[in-house]
Amino acid sequence: MTLPHYESALIPKEKIFDYGFNMRHPRGADKAIAFERALGYHQDSGAALIKSIRKALPEMSVVERTGAYGRQFSGVIELSGIDGRTAKARTCWQLDQGAHAPKLISIYVDK
Repeated sequence: MTLPHYESALIPKEKIFDYGFNMRHPRGADKAIAFERALGYHQDSGAALIKSIRKALPEMSVVERTGAYGRQFSGVIELSGIDGRTAKARTCWQLDQGAHAPKLISIYVDK
């Protein structure tokens, strides 16, 4: 199963720039370090990561479960780094009740 409506998926910039790539964030710092070590991404290259995520979505297979706020999906994508390396990343998405577009709620390098 692919992510429903992946072509209109929402990737909140704050999820990438303020959390996932923020070396000073109490919970996001470990993700920031992992993305930099695995793929060369850092806070200044978040737009390139978003582009790489979107490119991988049509091929991503997901598992669905029902959450408190709607349908949730998780899947692993292969990302291309800005330094030419590739790595797998686990993504989690939520399709809120009554919404059309799924929203990224988590992403991390999958070891």
